[in-house]
Amino acid sequence: MSKTSFDPESPIIEATITLEGEGGTKRRIRVALDTGATYTMIPWEIAEALGYKPELSKEKVILITASGVGDCTNNPGQENKVSG
Repeated sequence: MSKTSFDPESPIIEATITLEGEGGTKRRIRVALDTGATYTMIPWEIAEALGYKPELSKEKVILITASGVGDCTNNPGQENKVSG
């Protein structure tokens, strides 16, 4: 576990995290922390690089973001891809 300092004047909280997938594959990515988010999303390509197959998900959820509303594949433990 590590500690991270945040700029209290910044409009967003950013952090670099390490994700570990199937077979111990790891990827470091920069993320914006949303303390009120129901879901966590990562880039589709990162999910694939970690050994997941998000395109196989049969579940969908509706997400409302600052960019609008879109359908989203619901992959627990995997990236959720928004379209729409």
